[in-house]
Amino acid sequence: MGTTPGARRPWAALLLVAVLTVLAVSEARRPISASTKCGTARVAISVSPLLRSKEMRVLELSWSYDRALPGDRVALYDYDPVARRQWGDSRRRNEPVPDQDAGAVPASPHYTEFDYNARPGAGPQGLPQGGWNAGAAPGSLPGSLSGPGTSLFPAGYPRDAFSGRARRAADGVLEDRVEDGPPLAVVSTDGMPSGWRATNVQERHTPSSQLGYTSRCLSYWAAYERPLAGPSDNRSDVLAVTCLRTRPTWMADFRAELGRLRLVDLFIPGTHDSASVQEDGRQNIIDRYTVTQDESILGQLIYGVRYIDLRVGFYSSKDKQWWANHGVVRMQPLQGVLSDIKAFVGNTDEIVILDVQNFPAGFGKDNKVHLKLVHLLETELGEMMAYRDHGQGWGSRLEDIWSSGRRLIVAYDKEDVLPASRKLWPAVRQFWGDAQTAEQLTRYASTIMSQQYIRGFAWALMAELTPNARLIASNPTGSLRRLAHQINRNVTSWAEGPWGELINTLAVDFVRSTGVVEAAIWHNLRRSGVDICDAYRLLDSV
Repeated sequence: MGTTPGARRPWAALLLVAVLTVLAVSEARRPISASTKCGTARVAISVSPLLRSKEMRVLELSWSYDRALPGDRVALYDYDPVARRQWGDSRRRNEPVPDQDAGAVPASPHYTEFDYNARPGAGPQGLPQGGWNAGAAPGSLPGSLSGPGTSLFPAGYPRDAFSGRARRAADGVLEDRVEDGPPLAVVSTDGMPSGWRATNVQERHTPSSQLGYTSRCLSYWAAYERPLAGPSDNRSDVLAVTCLRTRPTWMADFRAELGRLRLVDLFIPGTHDSASVQEDGRQNIIDRYTVTQDESILGQLIYGVRYIDLRVGFYSSKDKQWWANHGVVRMQPLQGVLSDIKAFVGNTDEIVILDVQNFPAGFGKDNKVHLKLVHLLETELGEMMAYRDHGQGWGSRLEDIWSSGRRLIVAYDKEDVLPASRKLWPAVRQFWGDAQTAEQLTRYASTIMSQQYIRGFAWALMAELTPNARLIASNPTGSLRRLAHQINRNVTSWAEGPWGELINTLAVDFVRSTGVVEAAIWHNLRRSGVDICDAYRLLDSV
């Protein structure tokens, strides 16, 4: 007797999970989507979650290029190393067009030559002023995902390797020039098609109050460079360039493309325990296992996050009764969180989800305190809160939400409280792996990605490692920062790879140590029907 289709399904599901797991593990070695079909290099700058003594926010470089060659390198600058001229794309902004008289020879079809004067300035951080190899030999660089550690400043690396000329892209779109002046850091690609390396450069942090509501670069640029042939030739081709940037308006920037998508169709970048924030370098035992973010709620939103995961505690005997919690630990007064959200939504045209997911202290067994919280939310945010019965709920299209004039979705994780207000939405369903290792979380995520039933409602993959008592006891110097460092490169690869086609919301710790925001924007453009290569061009255009 033959096996029925129903009996075959468990085996098929197990096979699918196994395949997805293998794909995810292999993708974890590719920290940036390799735009293979477009034949272009990609580079990215991220901010390490690690905290060493008082040092935090160390910058990391990653790249992806299937045509990588030995000798290729990625360099980090504190100025724009490439003066770009974009001829065919009117959407680019925030990058000034170089002066036509700045020493440029008129453009030819395939090659443009520039001459420069040397840019004065100190040497890279951690490099003696006497030259690239003065003093002690350079050390090995930790954290490579694509091969052995590489010297941050390779022996024999010429100080003037970034002066001279640059090629123009063969397709006639970009005209690049490399300015004089040493980079802050250089990493060799070792000819590997992808990699992720730490530098010794600590970010000059910009407070969220100074970030603004217009997308901009934040004083750091990375370039994928290929030296030109010749032993005495210090010129380089620049194959890709990027900057450390904010993304406060990415939804509105692509309203024409994204407007027809439903909320459940989107890839929404989010944070876990979003209000568990520490912006300075303190780290006691409580901080180590409660702090999940380096940026304020306002900062997270300006950097591109659109899903806020909030836990609320109520303390009737305190002067400040309402708090944002991490478990039973009070992290910050709730008023500051609501003020940040109100400021961001009020100054942009973005759609934001505030998911009130847990009530760890002071709520009791009835709904009295819940109703007080609902009243507070409506008092502070009511004018911008979207009605759940306007449109199709989580099936609403973005254009319908924009048209309503109410762009803040407040979800609430207590179903019997929802009738108290039309402005409360059902909670986003969170999927937790409760995993302590990257391998465990990858297997769990594979299982979730294989489930078809999750496609019809709002859901979030909580992509962070969760310490248990045994892990904490066996790692007295451990922290959520270290756990994020272990998993976030994998999570970035998931987001940029095939899983990015399926994710609804991806919530992470220390979001700036990931590429989740950029991946979400790219996948949303793809979901709207934009071609692969056009999606990259649009992503780079704003």
